[in-house]
Amino acid sequence: MDFSAHSALSASCSAKLTAKLPATPNRETTIKGEPRIRVPNLAGLATRRWLEPLAISALVALAAFLRLYRLDALPPGLHYDEAYNGLDALAVLGGARPIFFEGNFGREPLFIYLVALAFRLLGAETWSIRLVSALVGVFTVVVLYFLGRELFSRPVGFLAAFALATSYWHVSVSRLGLRTVLLPLLASLVFLFLWRGLNNSTGRDFVLSGLFLGASQYTYLAARLLPLVVLLFLSFYALTRAQEFKRLVAGALLCALTSLAVFAPLGAYFLQHPTMFAGRAGQVLAQEAKPAPYETPPGTWGQNLARTAGMFSFRGDENPRQNLPGRPVFDPASATLFYLGLAVALFRFRQPEYFLLLAWLAVMLLPTGLSEFAPHYLRATGALPAAAIFPALLLLDRERPVIPTAWRKTAWGLVTLVLVGSGCLAFRDYFSVWAKGSYLFHSFDAGLVEVGRYLGTQRDSRHLYVSPAYGAHPTVLFASRSRQAYASFDGRQVTVLPPASARATYVVFVGQDPDTLPRLRDALGEGQIVNDFLDPQGQVYARAYALEQVQVRRPPTFIAPANLGNQIELVGFDLRVPGPAKGPAWADGPGGRPRIFLSAGQALELLLYWRSLAATDNAYTAFVHLLGSLVNPASGNALWGQQDKQPGGGSYPTAAWKPGELILDRFAAPCRPALPLVNT
Repeated sequence: MDFSAHSALSASCSAKLTAKLPATPNRETTIKGEPRIRVPNLAGLATRRWLEPLAISALVALAAFLRLYRLDALPPGLHYDEAYNGLDALAVLGGARPIFFEGNFGREPLFIYLVALAFRLLGAETWSIRLVSALVGVFTVVVLYFLGRELFSRPVGFLAAFALATSYWHVSVSRLGLRTVLLPLLASLVFLFLWRGLNNSTGRDFVLSGLFLGASQYTYLAARLLPLVVLLFLSFYALTRAQEFKRLVAGALLCALTSLAVFAPLGAYFLQHPTMFAGRAGQVLAQEAKPAPYETPPGTWGQNLARTAGMFSFRGDENPRQNLPGRPVFDPASATLFYLGLAVALFRFRQPEYFLLLAWLAVMLLPTGLSEFAPHYLRATGALPAAAIFPALLLLDRERPVIPTAWRKTAWGLVTLVLVGSGCLAFRDYFSVWAKGSYLFHSFDAGLVEVGRYLGTQRDSRHLYVSPAYGAHPTVLFASRSRQAYASFDGRQVTVLPPASARATYVVFVGQDPDTLPRLRDALGEGQIVNDFLDPQGQVYARAYALEQVQVRRPPTFIAPANLGNQIELVGFDLRVPGPAKGPAWADGPGGRPRIFLSAGQALELLLYWRSLAATDNAYTAFVHLLGSLVNPASGNALWGQQDKQPGGGSYPTAAWKPGELILDRFAAPCRPALPLVNT
């Protein structure tokens, strides 16, 4: 279909058409003795008038289908970052109104407030979070059509929007409950109204451009570079069209002032909390490229940028959460269109619309080009709309054609065929290949969702325990609708027993923690497995283990009571020396105290029995010192080994203990190998 502009009746002719126009198309006639003129085909004109709305409707339908189809099942589960956004949205519904969300490394607020609105209207569900992204993605496709039309022509706008609608990259981003999806939309709106302002000299367009530029800073970290694109573009426009730009200076200032006014509340926050402005950027900056005292090996950034450039046709993002691992942005056929369009833009870079596309693409790729794990599709989303326009540049309007007129229909057919085929490949890769990947279960925390839903059905949350320490995981909390973290510990280092006679349920991720269930049986006797959580391969992923009327059946080997401020009591301890030793592993010493024989390099394993007497806000650290009967020449004293740590390696600190609980904490104090045999 051809959306080329069509001429209307000239003003002079329309003034003379006072008689009723004949119904016959293209019929020549004479009006009031004037020379014969050709009457336009009004029926055809009306048809073309409806063509654009129909095309936009088709784009919306296509984009909506690819973003809403099976949204309740794909992606599966709910990833950590998505769940964190959901929890913050629930906090907004509860009355919180932060200008910046400091949790999870800091996040801009706009997406979270939109999710809160979705929760208010539709309920707090996983699909509600992702629906916000899907709708934003559909709207981005529509905006890109108008941007392509304004910059170039209707054909370019339509094909660019079609490329974006069917892009695997954008489909994937639009189905994740993450704030990155907002950046392509806001960037497209900024340049749509900025270009209109420059061409129409209307203050309203400059204000809208500034509004969206300021609002973009509330979307995602990479948006910090968007003002740089605007600055580069306006500077280039001023240099190449100085006479035109002078009369547009007021509009450009209006844009800048509006954006600053919109950004001001967030800017004031960053002035008070400067580490939040770029703290995350410093964390993800390529490790070798960090500032002093780090040194930058030659070519490090160059290698990252090369990988970023190669993501369009060679090797893409490896992270299965945001891509079919390794899939490039374009398939070979559409990549050819991309590179041809890029060549057109480079050849015509002196024209401002082409310079805009090139600057947009180059600058907004920097967040991934300069950070670790390049290419990273989420960090590069700001460049996505520009990348979608390049494949359409071969079909520019008749005033600036790339392809001769005689070949335009053939070019239309080839380009359309390539983009439709690319869309079919994207559909296959996402909904068939990627959707069947075994990695999705863990990548999207699908198991944690099931565990969280189960925990949400349990009544006695006071004696629910999770091992390893997933009790505060955002996915577990959102799925269970719990406002407080569940008691959790790393069962490989510590075992937590509930108060005597209490009912307790443990959810143990047995693949990561094979120790807790055997230790519970050893300490408390047999319980009951009440639920098994299976992974896609049918293997037990986690297990719920219930105990009724808890009674500790095995006391510590050595009783050594000690009361610590009526808050914590040391009940006793067990000793164990793993592996072969020279002589007995341990024997009774004077006064019944244990006497240990250790070889060099052996570790003394100590199990401390603590009982919580009262709640405390303090997170205490316990230490175990291995003292020998001989002086250690390395230390100059009797200290041969030690271990200092919080209970469970910090996974169950004393501030989390509940009165009546018994905590069995494991220590391993290695004997330094300076002495073959140590008596303690």
